[in-house]
Amino acid sequence: MSQRPSEPILAWLRQTLKAKGLNVAALAEASGEKRADVRQVLAERAPLTVDQLMHWCRVMDVKMEDFGVLGARIPPELALAAQAEEDAADTTESPEPDDTEGDDAEDAHSPGLLSFPGAAARAVAPAPPPPREPDDPRYVIDPFGVQAEQIIRLAFGMGVNFRFVADTAQLKNSGVPADVLRRFPEAMPIQLDAAYHRYNKPEYHEHGVSLMLSFDTVRSCFFPWSAIRQLILAVDAPEPVSPDDSTPDEPPAGRPALRLVK
Repeated sequence: MSQRPSEPILAWLRQTLKAKGLNVAALAEASGEKRADVRQVLAERAPLTVDQLMHWCRVMDVKMEDFGVLGARIPPELALAAQAEEDAADTTESPEPDDTEGDDAEDAHSPGLLSFPGAAARAVAPAPPPPREPDDPRYVIDPFGVQAEQIIRLAFGMGVNFRFVADTAQLKNSGVPADVLRRFPEAMPIQLDAAYHRYNKPEYHEHGVSLMLSFDTVRSCFFPWSAIRQLILAVDAPEPVSPDDSTPDEPPAGRPALRLVK
């Protein structure tokens, strides 16, 4: 089967998202689209439009020239569209240079999405992500491992909203503010929006997971595996299939088939 023209572009978009530490939810949040719609396009189950591609490049702060990092050829129609957009941008007022220096300068740019507060435009060609290793724990679910760890890894890896409930009695020295713990004397719920997973910076340890969470300020909080009692994942469901699409095809003539007889 011949390759569709959009396949190398979608592969480049997926690699760019990974290289920038983003996920589908973050891209959808910045572009103002539904997460399910963005996921459908990136999974090659829905068509990618030129307008969509141009918009995603803007919010990811990349240029069509960066498409060449994968050794792929930019389709002529996309190259013309990108050039026209750049020409139009040149006629607008140029932004003043960012005078931020030192550690604060890196923090100002760290979100990488133009629509996030504090973010600034930086044209940086994304480096291809490291090759996927078969035994890489980021991609392999261990059925014999700690269940809470496996599910949290899956939630971050898939980029979905998730919520977990932790035993408050085991969170005394977790880094969670004492006044917050007092509000949840028995079980404390933690809701993590996929659009901001990159800020949670999960670190997995033998006895628990460390997460960056925002309360009165951003804090590093440690949750023992033994404290996590419940995990709920919210998936981006695709559009329902119409009855016509779900009707099975008639079997070829001459071949046996089973039929339901009332």
